[in-house]
Amino acid sequence: MQELTKAELDKVRERLLPGERILWQGKPCSGWKSRVAKEWKGIFFLLFFAVAFGRGFYVVAAGNPSWNEEVVFSLAIMGVCSLVALGSTGALVLNAILESRKLNAFIYAMTDRRLLSIGPSADGRGTFFQQFDGASLRKIRMVPHHDGTGDLVFRYQFPPGKKPVPQGWLALPYAERVIERIRGVFPGVAASRLR
Repeated sequence: MQELTKAELDKVRERLLPGERILWQGKPCSGWKSRVAKEWKGIFFLLFFAVAFGRGFYVVAAGNPSWNEEVVFSLAIMGVCSLVALGSTGALVLNAILESRKLNAFIYAMTDRRLLSIGPSADGRGTFFQQFDGASLRKIRMVPHHDGTGDLVFRYQFPPGKKPVPQGWLALPYAERVIERIRGVFPGVAASRLR
């Protein structure tokens, strides 16, 4: 398990209640490749169209010795579509890299009373702090990932008209061991494994 630095541990200690003790601390381990793997369908779709339009560009350009307005217009449309698809693919990969960096900046801690998450705010200017009261925690859902990490979901947020957003500890190495530690401190907590 990855140990926290002194500065990170100080961030956790600032949030402790009087008499509260840290029993476990850790950090997520999210690689950019695993984040890109979650977007594989979009990346494949965009690359398919980039290649298709690029191939069409080549066929039209090579097969037409006379460059009239229709040929030039077709080439321009195919070239623009190919560039947009490649640019969108790059944006998906860049987003995965940035999301991975942001997630890896989080700190997780379990005390004798609460589960804490501390990290950068959504806009990057402040600090995000979330706590889960151990006494009211009923169930943990573990979502395993192919890279060996797992998400420990304590509850879901339901924004109107959008997919549910998991709240908890994401991309946690040795997630099953951490669940057992949580259940040792808060015995009434049930655990389930998704997928």
